[in-house]
Amino acid sequence: MKIHIILAGLVFTTYTFCNVHPGLKEAIDEGNIKQAENLVNKIGVKDIYCPSSLSFSDAMKIYGNTFSTHPEEMWNKCPDKFIKNAEPEICKTSASLCKKLLQNKDLSKWKKYLTDILESKINQQQEKRTVIKKEYRKATKEECLLSVDSEKRKAIVYSSYLEQIFCDGKDVLSTAMCAAVYAPFLDSLEKHFAKKEKIVKRIRKS
Repeated sequence: MKIHIILAGLVFTTYTFCNVHPGLKEAIDEGNIKQAENLVNKIGVKDIYCPSSLSFSDAMKIYGNTFSTHPEEMWNKCPDKFIKNAEPEICKTSASLCKKLLQNKDLSKWKKYLTDILESKINQQQEKRTVIKKEYRKATKEECLLSVDSEKRKAIVYSSYLEQIFCDGKDVLSTAMCAAVYAPFLDSLEKHFAKKEKIVKRIRKS
């Protein structure tokens, strides 16, 4: 019986690998991420090949557009070991993948991932006051405030993207996510830009 199970597993694995675009598989196995990226984005190869040896950051270079639009594809097409290796980086990199990850986790385990969101690339990076001083001393007060306003507008556009991801209202989970993810993000965004405006005004006085 055990032999049959092993053979069945081998047949399934072989079948899966045989159905992956050979050029894509070869590029990934050889670590040629640029070639793999070109095959997917420029030539239009729609296969997903994500062995556990492939890093999450490289997978995002290759399949980022697909994973962002259809996050379930990562869970459907990638092996468990790849998912496990990727978990620490998911909520630091992609809002849509993070939401999918949270759907598979107990609420008690959300805190770690939510911290990742609010302190990562997904969130707007906080700038140190010393950096702000150095940048804004080179411009007039009006130019500085216009720059802050421009940054704020871009951030608001991005926040609306987060709102679509986490506040779609389709189920109870989405409602919980909206309160846990989007609301704190929006609050931190407002505080961040209010602080920058204060710093600009204070610097230009000195």
